[in-house]
Amino acid sequence: EISVCQAQSYYAGHVAEAAASIGQLLERARANGNPSCLTWAHYIDGEIKHALGDLPGAQEAYRAAIAAGAEAESRLLVTLARSSSVTVSAQHGAPAEALEQFRRVVDEWENIGNEAAQWWTLGYLVVLLVRVGSAHDAALLAGAILGARERHPRFGRYETDVGQALADLRRRLGPTAEAMLAKGAALSYADTVDCARAAIRAAQTRA
Repeated sequence: EISVCQAQSYYAGHVAEAAASIGQLLERARANGNPSCLTWAHYIDGEIKHALGDLPGAQEAYRAAIAAGAEAESRLLVTLARSSSVTVSAQHGAPAEALEQFRRVVDEWENIGNEAAQWWTLGYLVVLLVRVGSAHDAALLAGAILGARERHPRFGRYETDVGQALADLRRRLGPTAEAMLAKGAALSYADTVDCARAAIRAAQTRA
């Protein structure tokens, strides 16, 4: 019950309220002894810390969620925690390591078959590609994401981060940006995932 309330508070934007009771959630999850409950508790703890700007703390919580999720044999929760971890790495981690993390997460969401989570992940791949200088690949991928806006979740932080990356792309590429975005918007979902994998490989080669 408390884990549901905690998640609702966080995702409704009540971060301070969620942060005030996260300790209680973790204690109850540990006492419960259910690794799935503990995975979720650590994951929400990571999301709260991320929102509050405690990036090392967020990454530590995501790692704890991944470990507990592996014990619970929950591919979904493990991949969710890895995906949130890589959103931090996209902006603040070592580029080569972040690219490899994205390669893994993109493959895992594809294997699980969760298209909505994949779109969310690809949005943060755009953020990383802009950061490492892969502007044309980033614009093509961003176009696909913009063309599928109704098919994937968009939380407040996502909108801000991806929106900033898109603004950076338009400044860097000028008129070329709109042509690349339009080209990306015509891609199918499967082609978008292939494009993402190719962009990761190309960026890894340059890194």
